[in-house]
Amino acid sequence: MRELYAERLAVLLDCAHERLAELLEISTVEAGLQTVGWLKCAIGAERVAELAAERDVEVVPLSRYASDGRAGRG
Repeated sequence: MRELYAERLAVLLDCAHERLAELLEISTVEAGLQTVGWLKCAIGAERVAELAAERDVEVVPLSRYASDGRAGRG
């Protein structure tokens, strides 16, 4: 499973760099199933999650994990 997730992460990082470099910066991750993307644009994280869901991509805004609803633009 570790190899499978490492491969998926590599694809995510390559595609994000190629297609979203102006909009998104993805944090470095050593292991795990999730990573953080920081928005560089004015669009809100909730809207990004909605647009991603329309393309069957699961994205969870960091603000959902913050007690005050604010967690930066991730």
